[in-house]
Order: sequence, then structure tokens, then C-alpha cells
Amino acid sequence: MEIIRAKHMGFCFGVLEAINVCNSLVEEKGRKYILGMLVHNKQVVEDMERKGFKLVKEEELLEDIDDLKENDIVVVRAHGTSKNVHEKLKERKVKVYDATCVFVNKIRQEIEIANEKGYSILFMGDKNHPEVKGVISFADNIQIFESLEEAMEVKIDSDKTYLLSTQTTLNKKKFEEVKKYFKENYQNVIIFDKICGATAVRQKAVEDLAVKANIVIIVGDTKSSNTKKLYEISKKLNSESYLVENEEQLDLTIFRGKEVIGITAGASTPEETIMNIEKKIRGTYKMPNVNENQNEFLEMLEGFLPNQEKRVEGTIESMDQNYSYLDVPGERTAVRVRTEELKGYKVGDTVEVLITGVSEEDDDQEYIIASRKKIEVEKNWEKIEDSFKNKTVLEGEVTKKIKGGYLVQALFHAGFLPNSLSEIPENEEKVAGKKVQVIVKDIKVDPKDKRNKKITYSVKDIKLAEQAKEFAGLEVGQTVDCVVTEVLEFGLAVDINALKGFIHISEVSWKRLDKLADVYKVGDKIKAVVVSLDEAKKNVKLSIKRLEADPWATVADEFKVGDEVDGVVTKVLPYGAFVEIKPGVEGLVHISDFSWTKKKVNVAEYVKEGEKVKVKITDLHPEDRKLKLGIKQLVANPWDSAEKDYAVDTVIKGKVVEVKPFGIFVELTDGIDAFVHSSDYNWIGEETPKFEIGNEVELKITELDLNDRKIKGSLKALRKSPWEHAMEEYKVGTTVEKKIKTVADFGLFVELTKGIDGFIPTQYASKEFIKNIRDKFNEGDVVKARVVEVNKDTQKIKLSIKEIEREEAKREEREQIEKYSVSSSEE
Repeated sequence: MEIIRAKHMGFCFGVLEAINVCNSLVEEKGRKYILGMLVHNKQVVEDMERKGFKLVKEEELLEDIDDLKENDIVVVRAHGTSKNVHEKLKERKVKVYDATCVFVNKIRQEIEIANEKGYSILFMGDKNHPEVKGVISFADNIQIFESLEEAMEVKIDSDKTYLLSTQTTLNKKKFEEVKKYFKENYQNVIIFDKICGATAVRQKAVEDLAVKANIVIIVGDTKSSNTKKLYEISKKLNSESYLVENEEQLDLTIFRGKEVIGITAGASTPEETIMNIEKKIRGTYKMPNVNENQNEFLEMLEGFLPNQEKRVEGTIESMDQNYSYLDVPGERTAVRVRTEELKGYKVGDTVEVLITGVSEEDDDQEYIIASRKKIEVEKNWEKIEDSFKNKTVLEGEVTKKIKGGYLVQALFHAGFLPNSLSEIPENEEKVAGKKVQVIVKDIKVDPKDKRNKKITYSVKDIKLAEQAKEFAGLEVGQTVDCVVTEVLEFGLAVDINALKGFIHISEVSWKRLDKLADVYKVGDKIKAVVVSLDEAKKNVKLSIKRLEADPWATVADEFKVGDEVDGVVTKVLPYGAFVEIKPGVEGLVHISDFSWTKKKVNVAEYVKEGEKVKVKITDLHPEDRKLKLGIKQLVANPWDSAEKDYAVDTVIKGKVVEVKPFGIFVELTDGIDAFVHSSDYNWIGEETPKFEIGNEVELKITELDLNDRKIKGSLKALRKSPWEHAMEEYKVGTTVEKKIKTVADFGLFVELTKGIDGFIPTQYASKEFIKNIRDKFNEGDVVKARVVEVNKDTQKIKLSIKEIEREEAKREEREQIEKYSVSSSEE
């Protein structure tokens, strides 16, 4: 029976480092905790418990139901933890020792950077795995999937950029399928492949082992992700594959008839557990490749960490879009350089590079990382200094926007480009990768470290130099070519090569322009005349209109007040209209100059923009560029004959043109209205008429105001008033019988006719003394009275019941006398 181990197996350096962190803290005083399972292996966890470490669960910590106190020691497990837990640990003021695997941290850092750039995150892994839970907590917008089938269901927005990353312990072949799918179907997905090198080589090793061995034993915790993946890979290639946690679970009967037994172990499986498995199988402890396997961990860790840099020369063996590979004598493997750093080189060329001391593994192949860029940086320093001294222009590229400005790289030298010197608009979002022309504004050398040089770049200084040169060549009166860069309400901003210029709206045209955007747009090429130069500010003021003669210069010779001229309406406003009578010369027809008769004029009802109209010049001052025009002046003023045509007491007919609650307006002739107040519709007692626009009515002029141009009329004035009728009917001495309308303390009111009441004072109500008039009279009683007074001035009629009663008494007395005197004579 032969037992062979997988070439790569057992503890990875991440697990080894986590265990080493805990072992280094064993002698520390105070309470010690491990956040979750340090690694997915019961034996390791139990060993740490024996050494004094207690377990604290993430959920307990987040809900504040843990036992942690200030200054307690907490070790973060190899799988890492979430952002919330990190913040909570800081809040609790405990001593944190982060044993998170370097590969896990690397993935987390890449996701954080992508998140800051606004990328969406795609992540392949087990969403319930603690490593995955921790990593994805550092992203805002993330989609997780576990297989190619799930990846194909992910929704990808073509307008967004995505970063595709993965769980460190993922099956590498499965991830290769997913990578291929995204590469072939989406150009906006950046792939960050960081499946742990230890994981990848262990998966490749178990494939080789499964083919060679008759039976394969995979040793590790059943909860361990990478252990289960080793089992799955082996099971597909060798049906005689078994997963066990320790020697106690091993059934020796499965080895009957097996000549070659293969053993591998998950990355969190201790060497002691592996040896106990082998010991149980063949009763021996010594194995030929044990020490070699243990040394592998340290070698991988050393390969992951930076080494000392050194210059080497190598021959380019191959080049692809991303990387180039060099054969360097003396190096154990190929040297990889980013292809973008080898512009101008080709396969077969010899090139000097700087090994950075970092090695990476990709597709089970180890590469040494080197840079040509750092060599170029040193060679280009002289050009940087020349730009500082002589202001020579360099080609630069913006690499990142930061607080206060931008990071710019020129000739492989990074420097700072302040906002004030960048000439980059503040609202420009996508600046990374932007090409810029710069000069070196300043170089500061750290006195403690001469190699530390801080460079300040400037774009503005290049433009200032160009502007100074351009400005020196300009003169007032010179005609220049310009390009419109901005159209404002009050003028045009233009470029004159490197210079900025401005054309005020008053200098754009001899014509009045209200909206420059209707005439000009950004990018228009125009000619203009220099009208002023400001040396200090390098300001240039220009004029377009001065390219032509002033049209007002000849107006006095062509026009005079009183002329009737043809023009074109250029603008209609609420207060009037502008009319152009010749190109560049226009005047205002004020709202008051449209009609002799209408006080409220809607200008738009009279003229429209672009319409040809005849106007009369009413005022002209060419020296002040002032011109007043009129339209009403073209016809006679109807008010000039109003005194004759609309004299008071004139009876005239007209049409109702406006109906108001308080009266009506009646048009007597075009533009002249008379107002009839509602009180002048009818006399009291008469039915009030109703009017509609268009009704024809007859009225009498009652008032004519030529100063304010107002006419008042009356409808009821055409008829006698109820008072006039009453004066004719009720003369002094007339006897009437009427109903009492109102009983007052001072007398009685009776209605003689509609609108006319007669008044009976208390002293005239009876020939007898009346203490309380209400005791004798009630409203509605019919009384007989005589008219005793008619006052024309006050329009009042006074009556007396007393007169009637006295007359009745005298009549009765006469009758009695006549009656009784006759009787006595007869006797």
C-alpha cells in the first residue's frame, strides 16, 4: 500500500498567520476573544479555547449582548468580518488584532475602490459564507451569484461600469467559465480575479491526485468552503473520494484492495490531524514530503509580500493586451510587466525593468512582477526639471480627482494640479484619463528624504503665456476673428485664439436685439473690432456693429417731425411697439399713441411683429438716438368736435358695448363712449331694465368733461319723474284717502303714488291731542287727509287729517244748527 500526499495541501499561509497571531497573544494579560471561528476547523478552535480564547459572535456584538469590555483583546478571524462589526469594535474600544487573510483584504480593498468610483459590483461566491458576508458589506450596489447559470441571469446596464470579483476559495474552473461569459458578452465588466493562490494550487493538486490514486481522503471541517470544493473536485474524477474531519471518522475497510491512497487537506486543516489520519492508515508517522509541505506556507507568504527592488534586463517573450512576459537570466520564473509600460517595444527586444519584489499566481503559474515605468521615471526627471526652469510644455494625463484639484502624471511623474491652475470646469465629471498640456509650476524636495519630490503642475500658466503673447499683438481698431464660447443675456463671450474677449449686447448690432440666442450660438465664427484693451486683466472688449456705418448718422437728412413713413414692427410689448423705419433705426409707438379715444389699448390687437405699418414721426432727436412715432396721429381726433356733437341735453342713440354691475357703456361713435350709471336707468317705482352687449339704447347727455374726455348720460331723463307727476296731481287743498305706510313717533307716512310719499306730522294727525300716535294709528289703516303744503325744492308733500276733521266738525255743526234752528221756528 502506497500513501501519497497532494503536492499542495493543509494550512494556507492565511490560516497559518491567523493561528500565529493568536499564539503570539497567549501570554498577554487580560481577557482574549476570537470573533467567530478563527478558521473552519474544530480542532483549531478547540485548541484556541484551551489557550484561553473565548468565542464572541458577530450577532451578539451588533446587538450589544456580548461580554466584551474596554481593552479586551479581540482577534478578527481569517475570513474577516463586516464593515458594521469593524465599526462596532472601534466603538467598544477593544484591542483589535486583525488576522484577516491578505487575499481577502485585497479583494475587499478593490471592491471599496470600485465602489468609490461609482462602479456596480458583481460577486461570485457563497452568500452565506462568512468571508463573502464580510467582503460584500463594503459595497453599496452589489449582485451576488454562485454559478454560471445564476451569472447569466444578472442584469447588466450598458451605461454602467462593473467590477467582477470572487470568493478566495471558489472553484477556479467554475470561475473561469464565468469570466469567459462576461468577457465575451460585456465590455463594461472589469474582472478582478483573486482566487487565493493557495486555493488554486490545492485544487489543481487534488485533480492530479484523484487521477493517480485508487482512493482519495480529503481531511477537513465539513463547514469549510475550500475543503468541500476539494472534495467536489476529487469526487468528479474519482468516485472513491471521502471527506473526514479526523482519524476517528475514518473507516479502514474502505482501503481494502487499494494500492495507492491519496491524501489532501483543506486550507484550515492542522498538520497534526493529517498525520493522525496517515498514522491510522499505516501506523507510521514519518512521511517523505511533510517538511516540504510545511515550508510551502512560508514560501507563499514571502512571495506575497514585497521584496527589495532590483534592476534587471530581460528579453520580451510574448505580449498581449494587458501583460508582457520577459525571460530574465537568474530569475526562477517569467517576469511580468504591464504592456502599456512597453510602448515602442516588440517581442524579441531586450529591455531593462525594475523588479518590484511582488510575485503573483495566475492559472497555477507564478510570475515575478516588474515595471518599466519606474525606469522611465528616473530617466524623465531631467525633462521635469527643464519644464520647471524653462516652462517647457509636457503631455500629462489626469489620473484622479481629489480634494482641491487633480492627480496628474507626466513622463511617469505624478504631481498635483490644483483646481485654480487646472482650467478644468468644476462640473466636469469624467476627468480620469483626460489628456492635458502642463508645465511644472513648482518642485518641493523633502529635506529628510531627497527622493521624495512633490510636483505641482499648471495648465493655466501655459494659457497665461499664450495670452500675453496674443495680447501684445492687438491694437484698438483692429479687426479680429473670434469664436463664440458663450451666449449670455447681456452679451457674447468669445475666444480670440488663446485670449478671452467680450462683446456687450449694445455692441452687437445697430439694431435693437432682445435675445442674442436667437441670432448667435456657441461655436459661431465671427469678426469683430477691438474697442478697448485692459493690460492688467488682459481683457479685450470688442464690437460687431462698428464693422458697419452708424445708420443714425444720416437720419436728420432723411426724416423730420410730421413725416408719415412706412416701417416694420420689430417688437410688440405691453407698453407699445417698436417700429423700424430704416435698417438700424427704430422708434417707439407708445400705447397712448394708438388711439385717440381708447384709454385701455391691447397693442397686440393693433400690430404684430414683422408687420408693415404706416406711422407718423412725432419726435426726433438723432443726436440722442431717440425717435417717437404715432399711429393715431394719422387720423383726426374725434374729441375735437365733441363739444358740439355731444352737448348737455342732447338726445342720442348708441349701442351697449360693456355691461358692469354699476352701469353700462354706450358707444356713441367709434372710440367715444357715454357712461350711464345704474341709478340713471329708471325712476323709483319703475321696473329696472336689463341690458346686453349690442342692445341699442337712447339717452340724454347729462355731463360732458372735455378735459378728462368723459361723457355721462341718462335713460330716465328722457321721461318725467314721479315727482313731476305728483306736483301735477297733488296740489294744495287736494283731499286724498291713502293707506298708512309707516307709523313714526313724529308722524305718519302715506304712499301717494309709487316713489312719492306724503307726510302727516303728529300735530296734523288729529284735531284732538294725541299722547301716543301708535295708540290711534296702525300701518295699513286708510286715512283721509288734505294736502296742506307742496315743497318743490325739497320734493316733499305735507298732509293734514286735522284739517279734514275740523272741516267735518264744522259741517256737522252747521247741519245741526240748520236742523235745530228750523225746528224751533216751527214751534
